[in-house]
Amino acid sequence: MEVEEMTIEQELVAAAKVSLKKGETRQAFLCRLVSAVDRFSNEKWESLTLPAQSWVNKGIKSLTAVPPKAVDEFPDLEADRVHEESTEELSAPVADVSAPVADVSAPVADVSAPVAATAGPATLPARKVTPPKAAASKKVSASSIIRKLVITQPGLHVEKYLELAELEGATLSRGSAELLVSDTRATLKVLAALGKLI
Repeated sequence: MEVEEMTIEQELVAAAKVSLKKGETRQAFLCRLVSAVDRFSNEKWESLTLPAQSWVNKGIKSLTAVPPKAVDEFPDLEADRVHEESTEELSAPVADVSAPVADVSAPVADVSAPVAATAGPATLPARKVTPPKAAASKKVSASSIIRKLVITQPGLHVEKYLELAELEGATLSRGSAELLVSDTRATLKVLAALGKLI
């Protein structure tokens, strides 16, 4: 028996226990879903799949942008739609090319006349959304790794810091590493001078 995988939407809806309200637009629902998941505890957040976390983080970035942007559809849903549309195109009947062509000599509407004001783009509901959460793997940035190495092993050369950072899966240019090492060492000197180092 084959087990069908959950889509990202199904996973998040089940985890957040939210559903589309009567009369609610799709975009309002997606905004509400992002906000609900954003309030998850760290443990619940870490139980989500990486694609679901990625979609939520992108949604948070969209909502916190100035001005706010629409939350994107789920990538797996878009892939299904593209597949359905391409299947429909293949099965669609071919148009009759022998049909008469419309009269192109008919007068065209005056486009220089003023146009009535339109409602403008749809606005997203105002929501307080916290910054995106880190991925479940809790990946540490390359700069944090370099800083930690400088603090724990202060006498090494920049090349050695780069080698050690690569062992931890971080990559950084030599120039960036030199700057981080220099700044971290300067900060340590200031803290030592102030008596703030333990």
